[in-house]
Amino acid sequence: MVSQNNSWENEQVETLAENWEQLAPGIQRFRLPGNEPVRRIITGRRAGKVGAFWSWKNRAHVAHESSGEEHCARVLEVHPDVTAYFGQPEQIRFQVEGERRPVRYTPDFLIRFGSRELRVEYKFYDDIRPPRPDSDHDEAGWYRFAKAEKTRRRLALVAMAYRDCGIDWQLFTERDLDALASRATVDEIVANAGRPLEPADLARLVSFLAAAPGHTASMADCCMQLEASEFPRGDVLARMPERLVSIDLHETIGDDTPVTLLEAAR
Repeated sequence: MVSQNNSWENEQVETLAENWEQLAPGIQRFRLPGNEPVRRIITGRRAGKVGAFWSWKNRAHVAHESSGEEHCARVLEVHPDVTAYFGQPEQIRFQVEGERRPVRYTPDFLIRFGSRELRVEYKFYDDIRPPRPDSDHDEAGWYRFAKAEKTRRRLALVAMAYRDCGIDWQLFTERDLDALASRATVDEIVANAGRPLEPADLARLVSFLAAAPGHTASMADCCMQLEASEFPRGDVLARMPERLVSIDLHETIGDDTPVTLLEAAR
């Protein structure tokens, strides 16, 4: 049992048929095979931008509930260290001292880095750390300030519950995503995801990078290996969600951009 008195609205989004497993004393988890989303959010009435982002990395849709979560999914799609990721992957429930009902919580993403897993909650920074209102008469500002405090208490309890289960959990904001990648670079890669590549061109690209010093060559030189391609740069970028190549996600993409063959493709 999480021993802190606190209250908040329990999640109201419809969940699917529930089969709970025990994770730790007082903490249970419900999930579906293949990490399918446990909540029906796509057609639900939600305040944020709900939808499903098609992932070429996962070969499946990834559910999201806001524009921020969608951007998070796009970063995960192109980040070379991420081997797979899933939206709304599970729900946990646990009892809080002083509360009549168990608390339910669904992380926004489950991220896999090979054999390591990380649960992630995405929030806009200003929604959890808004400025303190300057005026006592700023009702909207004080409401937002109090709501943020309530959200932080909630997430602290969630972090404690996952820690008690020995499961890694982390809060992400847009500041964390900006530290991982440039939005413009991510958007250009995602815009080209899914482009097919002739097998001969793919073989030439892989062989060329495998023989290059540090398995790295410029974008322009990589593009020259794609003899049948109508848009070589897009075809090179499309190999990133497939985890064949990587580039520096912080830099603007150009002819001089270093392209590296990932170890799994060598």
